[in-house]
Amino acid sequence: MKTKLLFIFILILNVKLCFSTEIKTIAVIDFGSQNTSASDASIISNFLRRELVKKECFQVVDKTNMQKILEEQKFQYSGVTDQQYAVKIGKILNVQLMVIGVYSKLEEIRYITANVVDVETGEIIISEKMRFENIKDVDKTVEKLADKLAKDVYQEKIYNITKIKRWHGIGVRGGVMESHAKYGGGGEISYVYVKDSGLGV
Repeated sequence: MKTKLLFIFILILNVKLCFSTEIKTIAVIDFGSQNTSASDASIISNFLRRELVKKECFQVVDKTNMQKILEEQKFQYSGVTDQQYAVKIGKILNVQLMVIGVYSKLEEIRYITANVVDVETGEIIISEKMRFENIKDVDKTVEKLADKLAKDVYQEKIYNITKIKRWHGIGVRGGVMESHAKYGGGGEISYVYVKDSGLGV
């Protein structure tokens, strides 16, 4: 009984910590293209937006709204790879983070390079590159990219708290809720965490 009560207490505590964690606002500019088509790069960008939304740890700017705002300000909204230009766009959109990148192809290998720019400092704080050969693997590749970006932005500890929030609300996809109790000279210590089985949140 005591163990169950401790389990519930720690779970509630972790959920509260999750809600106190700041949710970052983020926008993804259509990627540039190298040895690929601009339309394919745009599709990759759309996939990334979708996956970031599914993570439920970002407020992602909708592409249609972003286009409308930037067109009114006469700003280009596709193929942007310059971080200073991305900062200007980020300030117009009133977001904290901007994702810029390139979809490229070298011989038979395809690459997705994504850089996360901190709008306040103007610095690239995260840079990730994914590669794949078969175009059928693009969905899985972009999903892994979004997973990496989420972990990099929030760090592993806070990312796991986010997983607990999702378990509490709609379930953890690819994760298992586990509880443990240890016994020692100082008494009983109970803790709870989410074990990630590699499928993402």
